[in-house]
Amino acid sequence: MKKQQSLQFKNFLVPAIAVFLSLYALYNKALFNAAMTQYDKTIYLFVLLSSLSFLILAVVIRKSLKGLNVLPVALMSLVPLSYFVSYFFSASSYMASTGILISLLLFLLFVAGLIVSRVPGHIQRASEIVLSTGYIVVAFGILNWFGNASFWGLFSWTNASGQASTVFPDAVWMAADGPRLASVFQYSNTYGGFLLALILMSVHAMISSNSKIYRHIAAVMMVPLIVSFFLTLSRGALVLLPVMVIIVLFFYRPAKQVLYFLYLALASVISLVILNLVSKLGKSLQETFSSHDFTVGCLIVLGASIVCAGFFWLLNKFSPNLLKAIDNRLNGLRFSSLFFPFSLILLSLIAFYLLLYTNVSRILPESVSARIQNIDLGQQTVLERQSFFTDALRIFADHPVFGAGGGAWKALYPQYQSYPYISTQAHNFFLQYLLETGIFGLLFLLLLIVFIVVFYLQSFLRHRQAGTEPDNSLFYFFIFIICLLGHSFIDFDMSYVYVAGLVFFSLGILSSSVSKSLLDHKYNKWSSWLIGIASSLTVIFAGLQYLGYVNYQKSLSLAQQSVSFEQMISPLNKAVSISKNPTYLRYRLDFYQQGYQRSNNADYLQKAIETANLYKKYEPNDRNGYLLLNQFYQQNNMTTEAVAVMDEAIKKFPWDIGIYEQAIGLNARLGDQGANQSYWNKALDLYNRVQEKVKFLSNLPENQLKGQAFSVTKTIASTVSQIYFFQGQYQKSAELLKRFVGTNYSQTEDRIVMRFYLATLSKMNQPNDELYNNFTKALPEEAAEIARLVAKK
Repeated sequence: MKKQQSLQFKNFLVPAIAVFLSLYALYNKALFNAAMTQYDKTIYLFVLLSSLSFLILAVVIRKSLKGLNVLPVALMSLVPLSYFVSYFFSASSYMASTGILISLLLFLLFVAGLIVSRVPGHIQRASEIVLSTGYIVVAFGILNWFGNASFWGLFSWTNASGQASTVFPDAVWMAADGPRLASVFQYSNTYGGFLLALILMSVHAMISSNSKIYRHIAAVMMVPLIVSFFLTLSRGALVLLPVMVIIVLFFYRPAKQVLYFLYLALASVISLVILNLVSKLGKSLQETFSSHDFTVGCLIVLGASIVCAGFFWLLNKFSPNLLKAIDNRLNGLRFSSLFFPFSLILLSLIAFYLLLYTNVSRILPESVSARIQNIDLGQQTVLERQSFFTDALRIFADHPVFGAGGGAWKALYPQYQSYPYISTQAHNFFLQYLLETGIFGLLFLLLLIVFIVVFYLQSFLRHRQAGTEPDNSLFYFFIFIICLLGHSFIDFDMSYVYVAGLVFFSLGILSSSVSKSLLDHKYNKWSSWLIGIASSLTVIFAGLQYLGYVNYQKSLSLAQQSVSFEQMISPLNKAVSISKNPTYLRYRLDFYQQGYQRSNNADYLQKAIETANLYKKYEPNDRNGYLLLNQFYQQNNMTTEAVAVMDEAIKKFPWDIGIYEQAIGLNARLGDQGANQSYWNKALDLYNRVQEKVKFLSNLPENQLKGQAFSVTKTIASTVSQIYFFQGQYQKSAELLKRFVGTNYSQTEDRIVMRFYLATLSKMNQPNDELYNNFTKALPEEAAEIARLVAKK
């Protein structure tokens, strides 16, 4: 009796933990690894809770670990090993540490998938949990689209300004071409890839699920899934949809191929019928909320879903006869399973031609139609990705073997970028993984994926050849893997820890098909030790990182209170001792500098210098760090160090106009007239580099966005023109200042521009009396300043 109760408890406990962790992850931006401190807390806490749960469950179900195949476990262990090795060559200590932490989590989730696959019925239950949590996300997204996701006042969300809101922040993403649905992901393209997997998994559930109830739940959700898919306006996911459908169809017998396509086509038609109305209602409700229109929108989607489920019920009632008739007709025909997929390939090509080159797309909402019409290899996003990939290969060339650690792309891309785009993600998982772990890591990853998929396909074919049905539950996870990894070739879905975790969990489940073992069965207990060690390390590592974050937050809180400097700085020192997070280091440097300025305590200055040295050692590619170090060194008259820092910053951020402003300004100040012309020459050289880059940008392809602003700014023009003025190059000074001359003198920089421009004109004997009178009338004191400049020789 006790054994049966214990079994029931385990059967309830594991799914409950899985659902809780899934929902926690999803509603925390799906744990997006942005390598930014504000995202860290939820990732650290999720990894800590997951690894702690796994460690406890591993003890509870330790008997289930006996006989666990050590081969896939050993292959998967190479993933965290790759990140650990790459740490010693990392471009960012902080991001590399996060990479190790996440890779350990992926290892545990992989093992969790393998364990689940060993328990009868648990694979089906796992697929239902994945789909159910996904369906909640879809329903949540629809409510956000209609302007109210508070679930009738039960929840409230916080918007960007910190105010309570009825909609989840960025669940509807306001893009240049209109609103795009993003749900909890806050990024429409990843949501599109996620929906792609859910759609194909749901159709599989409608055909193959052992649960009659779940088949009908999947049927009800098809309309919200497909409507949401179109509302993401994700071109990549749209192009990938027919490809993935065709791949999936190859795994069914001809009769089920027809049924699969029929269910998908039926749901698509019903979804397209209501799509225009849903799109217009959503756009209207984003601007002005109306409870009436909200209710109408929800009822439209709900009604269409019920209609879709009704048609499914009718088709399902007659499908056995249909399947039998198709089987009888095609039975014995060679390559019969290829007829329908190849027909669908032809149909897809025709459909894309009609959508791209005819007026057929007008049946879709205008925003959707416009996105489809813009599918083109010369389109802006394609050109951008080509640049990302080319620049990524340049990074790889300098870090080929072991990579540059977690976050390598974000840390290094500014040095290698071909124009001033902003993209902290490489938009290709495998390329980004290559940069982080090098050939060493990528080969291990590909070996793992190919190894598992090949064994799964062999198992699938053996069943087919034997005339038996393969395990339909495994196919859910195969669909998820190919959809998300396929979409990850063109986007950064795997930067969401939730998505990456599900992919590796799915690989763990598929690894149950691996029939080979690395060691004899009696040695397979090694896998238990490996799992125990990995779990313990993850708990400790995640716990320490979370503790560091807590101490950092505590220090910030104490800084707002009336406490002593030592009390305030102590928790921050603890945080820095745990992690060399650049945010922690920036605050520590700033706090010690402020403490030194207030107290003139030399110990504080020494601590600040030590922090600056830590910054340069552990975070040598952090832009904000260079700006802070430049400010710190100048405040403390450490001229040599300031110049060296800005020289290095120019090398690291050759397309950052803010860095040029700082570097040109520093060299201009140091090159006081007649004191050291080499500094002025360096400032002018930097100005010439800016001009060359501006010229380069003008020659980029017309459809390619130029990225962040990069031009000769007012700050640069003001600084360089003063150098020209004091060098006697008045014509150059006037030409540079002329386009920045205005009538608004509220800013100091505007007054300096006008002052030097008028002085330059006087030096050239080309005075502008009207400008001079207007300026000196508004600011009488400027007359003396101009006269002083004119008198200089």
